[in-house]
Parts: sequence; C-alpha cells; structure tokens
Amino acid sequence: KQEKIGSYEQHKKGEDLNTNYYAEQFRCVFSLSSIHNIGSNISGKLLKLAVECDILSDRQAIKRYSLKPDQYRCAFDLIEIAGTVQRCNLTKLLEAARNLRDKEGREYALSRLTPYFSENLKAKALEAVRNIGDEDLRANALIGLTPHLSEGLKSRVGVDFIEAVRNIWEEGYGALILSRLAPYLSEGLKAEAFKAARDFEDEGSQARALSGLAPHLSK
Repeated sequence: KQEKIGSYEQHKKGEDLNTNYYAEQFRCVFSLSSIHNIGSNISGKLLKLAVECDILSDRQAIKRYSLKPDQYRCAFDLIEIAGTVQRCNLTKLLEAARNLRDKEGREYALSRLTPYFSENLKAKALEAVRNIGDEDLRANALIGLTPHLSEGLKSRVGVDFIEAVRNIWEEGYGALILSRLAPYLSEGLKAEAFKAARDFEDEGSQARALSGLAPHLSK
C-alpha cells in the first residue's frame, strides 16, 4: 500500500512539473502572439525587455522595429537595442538602419550605431552615409561617424566632408562641421578645409571656421 501511495505521489509530482512546464510554454507562446498582433505599435523599450527576457530574439526585435510606421522614432529604438544585439546579428541591425525610410532617422541611426560595428560593418555604414543625398544630413552623419573609424576609413571621410561643406547652404553650419572634423583630417585635407573656410562669404562663419581649424594646422 505504501508503495502504491509513493508511486501515486511521484506520478502526481511529475504531472505537476509537466503542468508547470506547459503553462510556462503557453505563457511564452501567448506573449509572442501578443507581440506579433500589436506589431508596429509596441514600444521600443518593451521590445528591448522582451529580448532581455528571452521572449524574443534580437533578430525578431530588429524586424519588429523596422515595421514601425514612425521611422524616425525607430532610429532611436534601434540605437537603444544595439547593446543587446549579438555580434552575428549586427549586420541585420545595420540593414535596418540603412533601410529606414525617414532620412533624418537614417542619418541619426547610422552615425550612432557605428561604435557597435566591426571594421567591415563600419565601412558599410560609411558607404551608406556617403549615399545620403542631403548635404546637411550627410555632414551631420559624418560628424557622428568619424571618431569611431580607423585611420584608413577616416581618409575616405575627408574628401566627402570637404565636398559637403562646400555645398552646404548655411555657412554657419559649415563652419561648425569644419571645426568638429578638423582633428581627423590628413594634412592635405586640412589645407583643403582651410581653403573652404576662406571661401565663406559670411565673415562671422569664416572667422569661426578658421579659429576651429587653426589648432590643427601645421605651422
């Protein structure tokens, strides 16, 4: 009789464990279903929490971010999740940033995500920035991108940067860019930057640009 009672209790305990296991699985499936249903309306912080709790993979979260109708807000969400993305999925993160339909969001995401990328992905991010048509946005992206690049990639930035400055309509902004990027330019490009600053018609902008360049010019 004792053996039967012990056998029953062991069986009952096993059933309880199975019940708990399936209940946990059901909760996970339900959570995933809820996330899929609300889709693009889910907040970036909640998606990040879902990744941290292993409800979603980082790859699934990146895909959800990309579906958001507010593509500018999506840029901030991609940056927020960057620290939790596995190295093998960083390419997906770059693709999501590169494919943002909002051009300002795309510029912001590409420049802020660069520290998380490998050298190869940084080169691809730079290429995406170089393809930004708006001169102001491209220059702004270069400001955020450049400090995180290798010396080889920085030399490629310099040419684009000088071209962007010469084509920017607002000379005051051009002066700011010259000052911010001057430390990363080669000697030859610093000379080009100096010429670009001298070409400013607005005397105030010219003065700000030259004063920002001066500490980085060879004597």
